Amino acid sequence: MTTVPSPSPAPDSAPTDRGAVPAATSGRREFPFERRHFDFIAHMLYQLAGIALAPHKIEMVYSRLPGGCATCA
Repeated sequence: MTTVPSPSPAPDSAPTDRGAVPAATSGRREFPFERRHFDFIAHMLYQLAGIALAPHKIEMVYSRLPGGCATCA
């Protein structure tokens, strides 16, 4: 009889510090993007469309912003 290894627990993707950015976002960026930016976008998306974004979606949100957003800051 073979045993199936149990899946390892998922890492906690929610930073404990509200301003903290996950390790995946600590690399070089085309334009500044912090947790407060993500929180603003997530709040607006929820208010306008009822879509709730979990904090681990920060990379997805950044990747979908146009490069010209640096001039919007």
